[in-house]
Amino acid sequence: MKTILLTVKGNPSPQPRHQVTRTGRTYIPAEHRIHRWKDIVREAACGQSPDGPSEDLCEVSLKFHIPIAKTCRKADGSANARLRPTCVYDIDNLSKAVLDCLQGDDCIMVDDRQVVKLTASKAWTEDEVGGCEIKVKFL
Repeated sequence: MKTILLTVKGNPSPQPRHQVTRTGRTYIPAEHRIHRWKDIVREAACGQSPDGPSEDLCEVSLKFHIPIAKTCRKADGSANARLRPTCVYDIDNLSKAVLDCLQGDDCIMVDDRQVVKLTASKAWTEDEVGGCEIKVKFL
């Protein structure tokens, strides 16, 4: 069993819904922050598998670290308060964006259909830049 661990620094962005033109063409605006996030994840993931992308089934674990907005405060005011994001970004859309970046000719897996178990969590970080810890375990 092969396991690949990655740590990606950058502010996580959820996969947005596509917009539709009057002619029916779908797109995501070029200025959307998802493009920058996906570039960062692809850069970290591609080339991590020396044998090329695996066709084996796998389990993926994702832990997103989301920077605390300057307007947010700790609930009880104590230094030890656990911060858990509740209103920013749907975890399924965060996961979709990362899984899309792990597949391809020079990445970790051939297709994200190989994922049989997905574990995802999100947590606040005191750092100004967030990130994502990615663990891919091939079965």
